[in-house]
Amino acid sequence: TSGQKMWSVPLGTTRDMAPFPFWFFQGTPGIGGPTVTGSGLVFIAGSGDHYFRAFSTISGEELWRTRMPTGSAATPMTYLAEDGRQIVVIAAGSHWSSLSGAADHLLAYALPGRATPKTQPSRD
Repeated sequence: TSGQKMWSVPLGTTRDMAPFPFWFFQGTPGIGGPTVTGSGLVFIAGSGDHYFRAFSTISGEELWRTRMPTGSAATPMTYLAEDGRQIVVIAAGSHWSSLSGAADHLLAYALPGRATPKTQPSRD
């Protein structure tokens, strides 16, 4: 690789950070890391709002977004289910704000289609 930056996009809004609807859409400081899939998706939540997003590794285009019950500072993880579906999991719990009153959540999302593992896990 050349080390050249391929794309850059603002991540998150101030939607869930302010007590009034005066939101900014230029991005917020990152508080969690991304997970990148072999199929070219970047999953990340760790922003100031309660959204979990997927971006294209090629273009940086936001391909998917869902609202979580609370914010997340966690890095998502992924695994291959026995039936071949790839599952993306993220922990959410907005404890950085004492006003949130939010509980902890473990959220799982199945990617469409079936994946073939690159290596076969040992069944010992």
